[in-house]
Amino acid sequence: METRKCAKKGSLHIIESFIAFMIVMSFLFFIMPVITNISNTTEIKIKYLHSALDTLEKNGNLREYALCENIVGLNESIYELVPLTYNFTVGISSVNASDKSTSGNYSFNYAADTGKIDYAFLDIVFLSAEDPEIYVNGNSAFNQSGIVSGNRETIDITSSTITGENIVQFNFTGTATVDYRLLVSQTEILGDIPGGKDIIVVNYVLSGANSTFKPTEVRMYLWG
Repeated sequence: METRKCAKKGSLHIIESFIAFMIVMSFLFFIMPVITNISNTTEIKIKYLHSALDTLEKNGNLREYALCENIVGLNESIYELVPLTYNFTVGISSVNASDKSTSGNYSFNYAADTGKIDYAFLDIVFLSAEDPEIYVNGNSAFNQSGIVSGNRETIDITSSTITGENIVQFNFTGTATVDYRLLVSQTEILGDIPGGKDIIVVNYVLSGANSTFKPTEVRMYLWG
C-alpha cells in the first residue's frame, strides 16, 4: 500500500515537472520576444526583482500568495522590496488538473475564464474503446473510427472553451474504458501592461504545496 502511494506521488512529481517545463517554454516563445536587448541597467533591475522574489520565497510568503492566488497581497509585498522608481505589475499563472477513469459514455464539467486562459488540454488513454467521439460544449474535438484500444491522444480544447461552465462528452460504440486528465492553465495580471514600452519579465516557478498538484508561476512585468 505504501509502495503504491509513493508511486502515485512520484507520478505527480513527474507530471508537475512537465507542466513547469511547459510554463517555461511558453514564456520563452511568447514573452521573450517582447524583451529588447538587455543593458547594464536592465541587468541590475532583473537582479533586484529576483532578489525580491527570493526574499519572499525564503520567508514563505511567495508560496502562500501564489497558491492562494492572492495577487494583491503579492503586489503589496513586492512594492515594499523594490525601489519606488520601478513601474511594475505582477501576474500569477496556475495549472488546475483533474483526472479520472471512466467506463462507457461519460460527461463532465470544468470551469474557465477565457479572459485569463493560457491553454486547456485533454489527455486521454483509451484502455478499450471503439469509435470514440469527444465533444466540448457541443463542438467536435476528436473522433476516430474503429478500435483504438491502447491509443493515447492529447487534444487542445482551448478554442472550444468558454467563460463559465464547460461540458465535455465522451461517446463510444459499445463498452469503453478510458483514463483522462484535464489541464487548464490560467493567468491573472494585476493592472494593465502598457503598450509601446520595453517590458522586462521575471518569472518564478513554484510546485504545489505538500501533495497538492498545482504548479504555479509568478511573473513580474517591469517597464521604464
